[in-house]
Amino acid sequence: MGNRSGNGWGELPADVLAALDNWCDSHDADITLVRWLEGGLSGSPVGVLRWFERGSDDRQLIIKFLPDGPQEARLTKRALNLSPDEFRRSHLVEPVGDPVPVGRWWMLRQHIAGGDLFTMRPLAAFLDEDDTAVICRVITESVLREWNPRAERPARVLTARQYIREQLGAKLAPQGGLSLWADANALTPDEDWVHSDAFSWLPNPLAFTADRSFKGADKEFYIQRGCAHGDLNTGNVLLRRGRLEEFRLIDLGRFSDDAPLARDPMHLLLAMARRWVEQVKPHSSNRSALIRAIVTPEEAGSTAVTGYGAVSQAVHEVGQSWADGKGCGDQWRIESLLSLVGGGLLFAGRHEVADDREWFFELAAYAGQEYLRVVGLLGTQSPPPLRATIEPEPAEPVAGDPGNGRPSPAPVGIPRDRALISRALDVQLVYMQRVLGNKNNLVEIVMRLFEEDEAFIRLAPCRLSGSTPGSAIIALGDQRIYIVDLDAMDRFSSKTAIAYRDILDIVLYNDRRLGLLNTADIGLSATSGDFLVRGLLRWQAEAIVSELEALTGRRRRRS
Repeated sequence: MGNRSGNGWGELPADVLAALDNWCDSHDADITLVRWLEGGLSGSPVGVLRWFERGSDDRQLIIKFLPDGPQEARLTKRALNLSPDEFRRSHLVEPVGDPVPVGRWWMLRQHIAGGDLFTMRPLAAFLDEDDTAVICRVITESVLREWNPRAERPARVLTARQYIREQLGAKLAPQGGLSLWADANALTPDEDWVHSDAFSWLPNPLAFTADRSFKGADKEFYIQRGCAHGDLNTGNVLLRRGRLEEFRLIDLGRFSDDAPLARDPMHLLLAMARRWVEQVKPHSSNRSALIRAIVTPEEAGSTAVTGYGAVSQAVHEVGQSWADGKGCGDQWRIESLLSLVGGGLLFAGRHEVADDREWFFELAAYAGQEYLRVVGLLGTQSPPPLRATIEPEPAEPVAGDPGNGRPSPAPVGIPRDRALISRALDVQLVYMQRVLGNKNNLVEIVMRLFEEDEAFIRLAPCRLSGSTPGSAIIALGDQRIYIVDLDAMDRFSSKTAIAYRDILDIVLYNDRRLGLLNTADIGLSATSGDFLVRGLLRWQAEAIVSELEALTGRRRRRS
């Protein structure tokens, strides 16, 4: 007859303890609890035991008590059976025996990773080290190249919507963590855009999951699939300093041999970001810089997040290089970005993330914007004009106002800051305008054009009478509108500034004279004269006119 001993067993429910005692009575095993370990996100009790059975060695084991023990045991065995022999020996941990039912829970036993609890530490303990990028490069290389040395399954075709839905699973259920959090924050899949203080308007990541038309959500692409951990986080990777190549993966209860291979690296990146964002001051511009460092590390733009960007760059580069070698680098970029959209939403739906859930949601939105940019769809639909969050009090009717005397709220601008203006133009301009029109030059033009105390609202390329398309710009600030003609060196050939109080009439002219493009012209009458701005893309003209209506109180005329 066996027995259990040691202090701390009271951590377990009474019925589990009673069932464990019954099991010990029927087995010739003496088990002693050494100590409990810090559990993962699931909160399941995990401990270290001395385990002695007569006729076998006295050994130290890891023991876990959890409600879904059979599933974790089954998937762990599947991972061991389907993994290449070298990867299994070097990076996985063998279980000991079968799961044991103990009341409403199950007891799982496994060997200690690397055999030494003191030298094998979780990745979380290395996140402030100078070589974190090297560590993450080693892990990502191994998970892709060694765990999946060859394709065991053909690439699978999915839409962006299907990809993100599969990643979120039960989080999207009405009582799922993401749905409850979104409801509490008045976020709905029915809206196409969400507002961000740092990035202006961003695509609503929840819209990618909706049962309705949303740009890019129905676009199909091939995904590379194979063996993946399923919850690769900083607690599920154990390392020994100086012998990084011997890292171990634990907690394989979400293993799949048919998983999109970009998810593990991107999930690991987000798991590290959960720690990083806690170290960044709330409402600091470095929090938005951290988002850029994770999604587009080459554009981090802040020395404060340089170290985080280096880690992110390492993870992205390894995955991209692996995919490039298979000729599917373009598909990998899309899969990585959608993994960040889904992963950002996944973390936003976790209550333990607490005050940083909104930050993860914003990261998901930024990744969604980058996905739309990569597939060439960012400029196919205009975001709403920036609006004030507080509606002004009713005003006296203005001349020509057919409404009820309540003007639309005035657009809210962003500070005269290069990085913020650059991000705003990512949304306001289509791909060809950003590339052929040189977005960086347009940012510099705004910096020269606007005064220090002016806020930027919107810009669009256009032409003035007798000039070529894109040789002029129209720009809205919070105090005045600018109409500027540019020479070949982007210098001002002419510049007109009109205060909004001086505008008397606004006319929108629909125009198809530029061939296939759906364009429009804007006519303005002001106390200083009449002006015609030509060759704007239709949706950009509509957005500018809508904002002019709000800023001037005038209503457009169509011609």
